[in-house]
Amino acid sequence: MALNIEATIFININKKEEKSFNLKRLVRQRCLLVSHLFFFAMDVLGYMLNDVKYNVEELILSNQKSCINSMFANDTMLHLKEVSNNLKYTIKVLNTYYAPFKTKINWYKITTI
Repeated sequence: MALNIEATIFININKKEEKSFNLKRLVRQRCLLVSHLFFFAMDVLGYMLNDVKYNVEELILSNQKSCINSMFANDTMLHLKEVSNNLKYTIKVLNTYYAPFKTKINWYKITTI
């Protein structure tokens, strides 16, 4: 997940969908919600890093920095322990998490070693 210069935001309040709006760079200075959007992704990845059942050992970011705590960035690499079906389970967890946000992961870019 990445926050782009432009994105369409859909907000549901008490199961009622509010009018969608386009998110732009300047909105951050006027909208309190925007600065918290990264927390959603950080929370999920932090949960996966801190729970041994997900077998995530570390994240390697696009600048080659390695982290073993809760953090999120675009172009992130997951190092998973060699457990059968671990990659499939991780993909399922991430897809389930991102579905409500109407975002997606570019699975075609994934390389496994």
